Amino acid sequence: MCTDAELAPTAARPPPRALRHEPRRARADEAVRIVAFIKRAQELGFTLREAKQLLKLRGAGPLSAV
Repeated sequence: MCTDAELAPTAARPPPRALRHEPRRARADEAVRIVAFIKRAQELGFTLREAKQLLKLRGAGPLSAV
């Protein structure tokens, strides 16, 4: 015998656990891109302050953590 939950349409079921934390993953991915950008800027001779200014020009979002 099937339960009501098994018969419910897929859209009505909660998303898998991995999909519920998608915004956190997106923020983590952006943080990795920012760090990579800063490291590359420093390799090219920019100071941390200049790299921050470049990120602002690039439009990387909130830079309060930088």
